[in-house]
Amino acid sequence: MKTYAARKDANDVALTALARKLGAFVLHQDPGAGFDWLLFHRGRVLIVEIKDGAKPPSQRHLTDTEKTCQSICLAHGVEYHIVRNEQDLLALLAT
Repeated sequence: MKTYAARKDANDVALTALARKLGAFVLHQDPGAGFDWLLFHRGRVLIVEIKDGAKPPSQRHLTDTEKTCQSICLAHGVEYHIVRNEQDLLALLAT
């Protein structure tokens, strides 16, 4: 299994600020969790992985840990959301 340096995507701070502005509570996860945020909004708990939409698609792939987490979530009927930019976040919170 590949290992990756623990770092936040460049857009994480701006997306966190937007989520909070829209009334959401963002709980950042440890790098090994397989996702970046637990997002609480209007009675929903959302599992969110942040990817930097400014990077080329080849640099926005899910890590092995993220793929495993996504598979586990989907196997248990839990949605796993990938947010690349403000539009993705706005669409997610609008539902």
